[in-house]
Amino acid sequence: MRNFHPRINPVNDPLLKKHERGHPAVRALQVQAEARDVCVGKQIEWPQLGNRAVDQEWFSVIDQRTWKFSSFAYVFISFDLVLDGWFNEPHDPLGPFEADFLHELPRLRGLLDECEFAASSDANEEIRPLISKAREFFDAFETSILARVGSVRIETGSRKVRSLWGCGRPDRGSAAIQPSAVKSPKTPR
Repeated sequence: MRNFHPRINPVNDPLLKKHERGHPAVRALQVQAEARDVCVGKQIEWPQLGNRAVDQEWFSVIDQRTWKFSSFAYVFISFDLVLDGWFNEPHDPLGPFEADFLHELPRLRGLLDECEFAASSDANEEIRPLISKAREFFDAFETSILARVGSVRIETGSRKVRSLWGCGRPDRGSAAIQPSAVKSPKTPR
């Protein structure tokens, strides 16, 4: 019987059976499922459930477009995460989805920083837990990818390389944001 979050795709069951709850991949799956519950669909008011609509809009200096947190959540959180690299061939190098995610991660963190700044400007405290949960998912997924890749040994001629990332982690910073440049649509420009 499955005793994990019901939003975790059953394709991940071999991984869930093999590893403990504290394993980076299991944690990434669990946190992503929780993030879908916490972050997605919150822009819709459900009075019969006692839920108020929560969202935040901002103009992104990074992307040069207007975002809403709800759109961000649908694009970057609301998907079926399958960590097949862990159970199909755990010693494969970085897969395309993982590489794309790591490449986009500084941008995603920057967008969340912009959203948070706009929320502060608008005194929108209700969005903060959603931003926090999105960050938690991104951190857990990054940790899962780096833990798997860190265990990979690649033959390169006569020497072995410990990991694709060398000794350190990719930059955890976000794009440089000038607070005066980030504006909420409600904030006068």
